[in-house]
Amino acid sequence: MSTPPPRVTVCCCTYRRPEGLRALLDGLAAQRFEAIDAPKLDVVIVDNEGSESARAACEDFRARSALPLSYRHEPQVGISYARNACLEQLSADSDFFAMIDDDEVPEPGWLESLLVAQRATGADAVQGRVVPEFPEDAPSWVRGLGLFGWPLREPGSPPPERKDLQPLDLAATNNVLVRTGAVRALGLRFDPRLAHSGGEDTVFFGTLQEEGGRIVYAERARAHERVPAERARLSYLLRVEFRKGFDRLRLKLFARQKPRSLWKRLRVRARIGRQGLAWLGTGLLSLPASVAAGSAFRERAADGLLCLARGLGMLASALGVRYQHYR
Repeated sequence: MSTPPPRVTVCCCTYRRPEGLRALLDGLAAQRFEAIDAPKLDVVIVDNEGSESARAACEDFRARSALPLSYRHEPQVGISYARNACLEQLSADSDFFAMIDDDEVPEPGWLESLLVAQRATGADAVQGRVVPEFPEDAPSWVRGLGLFGWPLREPGSPPPERKDLQPLDLAATNNVLVRTGAVRALGLRFDPRLAHSGGEDTVFFGTLQEEGGRIVYAERARAHERVPAERARLSYLLRVEFRKGFDRLRLKLFARQKPRSLWKRLRVRARIGRQGLAWLGTGLLSLPASVAAGSAFRERAADGLLCLARGLGMLASALGVRYQHYR
């Protein structure tokens, strides 16, 4: 007796990107299954704005596609609330759910590659690759920084090497397949305390991994991310790195199921402060060296400034400064 195909729900949270949402939906409709049987597939769109344009994009897709689509407006603004609304839309017989962003378009073999990787490894989560697509006038040094898409490069470090089916410590919601049973067994949800700061997916998958869940990388499961011109700028990257540094403390404190004691929280805060100083030192030391980098001067100098921004964010959080990146 043959095994029935799995039930997979593709989830996307959208906010003020109707054209990106339309492109994503077209990409989902174009998915092909050649190496495995097609799964029972449906789509969940959670709109965190409740705009007519996003609703119209979904209604238009329903009219021209046989792929089942569910649209929901989540009135409580914040990425954690939107992602949890996606989880609430999963059917009782759901085997897997995939998450992808509304500024990405998957390649035709995207979902099949995620499922093939899961089948080969039995992993609880499979992270795919995200390929950035820059505007034509984007500076070459921005393209060379490796700070868009996935896997990401850390400032001050060489590009990460990822091999197909390689085990990972973390995953991100920009291109991932997750085994629904693993999430339900742990009662996992996206932490609402991170709804306006980001990093909720880091805590989600960090907890999954700490509780024994397996995460692997699927090199062939590719989605393409459109990088708008306003993000291909140093000012934007500096804000992002400050936020990443600032969120490091919260991610450490929230990453476990059980709350930490006051003494352990203070130790974590002190450790983040020391790491922030180390990032500052790396940035300060790299700036003079960038002068001798020749044609790579801008890229090296930007890398040093990004290290400084990361360190400042970590120090600010360690000192108790309040900061909300998305407000």
